[in-house]
Amino acid sequence: MVEKSTEEVLEQYEKALRALSSQLGSKPYLFGNQPTEADALLFGHLFTIITMSLPCMDLKNAILNYTNLQDFVTRVETEYFKI
Repeated sequence: MVEKSTEEVLEQYEKALRALSSQLGSKPYLFGNQPTEADALLFGHLFTIITMSLPCMDLKNAILNYTNLQDFVTRVETEYFKI
């Protein structure tokens, strides 16, 4: 396995976020109106990155560039995890 620089990792991360944002579009979930396992996985990763205090905020800040991904996290949290 070839080691990658921080910049290379962040570039790949940004590319993945663009693809996820594009797939989500304006739909409530990745594949339409009902959540799937993919939505659960995406929520878990995004929620953790957004809510944790990390030594480097680049990952969180990259997510915050995508309003639909932020809205997705808020929607899933509100719908499934708020009491």
